[in-house]
Amino acid sequence: MAVSSLETLAPPKPVGAARKAEGTLGRGSARLSVAAGAAGRSYLDTRYFSDPFRIFTPRTTPGEPLSLVSSTLSGGLVGGDQLRFGLDVQAGAAVQMVGQAAEKIYGSNGALTEQDFELRLVEGGWLEWVPQETILFDQARLERRFSIQTAAQSRALVGDMVVLGRLAMGEHFADGAFSDAWRLEIDGELVWMDRFGFEGAAAIARGRGDAFGLSGAEAFATVVYAGPEAERAVELLRTPEWDERMARAGEGLRMGVTCLGPCSVVRVVGSPAHELRRLLGDIWKHLRAEMGGYRAELPVLWSI
Repeated sequence: MAVSSLETLAPPKPVGAARKAEGTLGRGSARLSVAAGAAGRSYLDTRYFSDPFRIFTPRTTPGEPLSLVSSTLSGGLVGGDQLRFGLDVQAGAAVQMVGQAAEKIYGSNGALTEQDFELRLVEGGWLEWVPQETILFDQARLERRFSIQTAAQSRALVGDMVVLGRLAMGEHFADGAFSDAWRLEIDGELVWMDRFGFEGAAAIARGRGDAFGLSGAEAFATVVYAGPEAERAVELLRTPEWDERMARAGEGLRMGVTCLGPCSVVRVVGSPAHELRRLLGDIWKHLRAEMGGYRAELPVLWSI
């Protein structure tokens, strides 16, 4: 799915009100740490955040990971916003992280929205980063970076979904910029890196229409599993049962699953976006149950 790969997005255009007024920019950060407690229950031992972040800790069912919910007070991000999010999972701890709602990236006159996610696990940890979709409004400009650093005997299930436009309003992501970089290190060794993006109306149209790109897709999703028995993730999704699920979801969806040694990568692209999201939820429930030993359920917020 490599289309118009970007090293960096172009600098902001010097036109009009390209940036938010000083003092209103969302330059927030969050740093969380989860540790293992008594009786196998994990707890939040470090919680720091600044506006526009908010972090919540809903009650969890016994036997399930600690539940964390992140929210941004602004209800969406615009050009000039810069957010950094860090999460550390200590030895033997288990955590499930989910956004309160879909992340909306509003149109920009030129300034970038920047997001950095730094996820770190030590031996014996479980991290589940449940994907709520990111919606790119027309003229949005987003540069996003995921960094995952884990130990060989830890398990990380990290996902993401991008929707190209406010589809319910008939608006498509026709111009703007999007850059997405992923980096996975296991025991300090780089095992997977991916960069995808496009900038400008012509590149977006080419990337969305190209058969070797998105091939007309409204949305796409990524799921990464890193940990022991990574090859099982491929075996679990390459079955006649999943072929039937794909067929029921519609001809507009495509899924690929690849094992890269200590990690496996799942990619789903297609239309309509709501069917892709439904399929992504089914994939997630299956993998968290089989690879993590947890209930085949999604957090309640994911379904609202």
